[in-house]
Amino acid sequence: MTREISKDDVLSIIGGAFAPLECSAESKDNGNRVNFRVFDDDGAPLLNVKDILMQRIQTIEGMKSIIWKSRNSLIERGYNLQPWQFPNAKSS
Repeated sequence: MTREISKDDVLSIIGGAFAPLECSAESKDNGNRVNFRVFDDDGAPLLNVKDILMQRIQTIEGMKSIIWKSRNSLIERGYNLQPWQFPNAKSS
């Protein structure tokens, strides 16, 4: 059985995955979808990810996939991100 990550942990993990850049993550559609944005030091948006199904990102593999793809997009554009690894999350 695949372990499901709580909705609060999903938002928290995404929010910390792009340091030192700022990231804002929020649930939408009664908690069924997630949007997140990553900003530079001046507050300009660098990345805008919308409408990820919560059930897709609530699995460890789903979350890792989306975060790594997003991080790699920023790294390829020349942004330096701190090393990141998936934290321990509570099951819901």
